Amino acid sequence: MINNQEKKLSGRGRSQNFFHVFNVYVLELALKSALFAAGIAAYVWAPDKLNVHTQFGLRSGLSLINIMWLLVFLSIMQKFFPQAVTSIGSRKHFKELFHLPPVEKFLGKDLAQLSDEVLNTEFFRGSKNYEILLEEKRALNRGALLVLLAWIILNLFIGALYFKGVINQSMLVLISMFYFASDMICVLMYCPFQKLFMKNRCCVTCRIFNWDSMMLCTPLLFIPSWFSLTLCSLALIVLIRWEIVFNRHPERFSERFNLSLRCAGCGEKLCRMRDSASPRQEDVSTAKIK
Repeated sequence: MINNQEKKLSGRGRSQNFFHVFNVYVLELALKSALFAAGIAAYVWAPDKLNVHTQFGLRSGLSLINIMWLLVFLSIMQKFFPQAVTSIGSRKHFKELFHLPPVEKFLGKDLAQLSDEVLNTEFFRGSKNYEILLEEKRALNRGALLVLLAWIILNLFIGALYFKGVINQSMLVLISMFYFASDMICVLMYCPFQKLFMKNRCCVTCRIFNWDSMMLCTPLLFIPSWFSLTLCSLALIVLIRWEIVFNRHPERFSERFNLSLRCAGCGEKLCRMRDSASPRQEDVSTAKIK
């Protein structure tokens, strides 16, 4: 029954704690930072080590490019599974992780026996809560559009530098490594997209959480190769799937409608290294739906 969702979610939070999601992300930050540091060293002393045409593949053995490909590949692949040891922010689009708050908050105690399917009924679609959901969706899309425009402008500038001969392919690979490491910094420490554009409470509620794969692959689009093709194709699949689910099921991305995204049920505490949320933002996550 839907009234038992909070108890179920609490148990799920403890299970998530067992996997220490925060510690996993700290480890990922260390690995990605080490990769970026190795990339800087290679760029300075042995730029050929960053050549995706000669350093990628089985013949190249344990090359830096192969290590990068493997780490990025694993990072992308885990986004296809709801059981992955990653933040709920990356997995909230999965149906298995969507949990409504108690029904009485939606429709009144007299209708508390209704099941989760209420979200798919015409009754809900004609309600005030559906209007709230659509407004949240529009607001999230506005923030995402600003991020998209900023990202396109930045990377078009980088592409222009490359085609003008100001930077080379090795620098593009190094920039991709930087994006790869910066993703963890955004999650654990500070995210300019959140602060400047999205204005969301935390990464768990982030509209563009799974854009990271395509973002880190963006510089690689300027380097036609099997290395780029394999990673960019997978990243594009993740992005398309994410956007389709968001547009079909925006309720899974809303902390008002998805109990899994509430602070009360969070077992990850990825925000422990960030500034605490403002009172206004906390009110959004706990507000009673009318």
